[in-house]
Amino acid sequence: MQTAFTLFGFVLLPVFIGLFIAIHKFVKHEAEQYPTQWENDGKPSLTGGVSGHFTLNLRLLSWLFSTPEWARKDDTALRLLRYIRIGSLVWNIGMLICFYLTYSELKHLG
Repeated sequence: MQTAFTLFGFVLLPVFIGLFIAIHKFVKHEAEQYPTQWENDGKPSLTGGVSGHFTLNLRLLSWLFSTPEWARKDDTALRLLRYIRIGSLVWNIGMLICFYLTYSELKHLG
């Protein structure tokens, strides 16, 4: 389990924090630079209560696989979206590895 905790603490936790910051900046950028589109997207927000979080979760899922029209010619949005996509991939693969390592180590104990 020590390997899984090390992977989580030194790799995945910083990735998660970076993802949180990138998502916040991406949504804030949309709200400030493209307010009409932000409203049409349902006003996704990290701090907007249940409806804002729900909308953000739906938007994030779609943004992972397709680039919104408003972001296609915006370098800042594209950079943040690239980080979100790569960070999400690293996070998910890393968590699978952590679960596998923990399972393997627990299996050997018992």
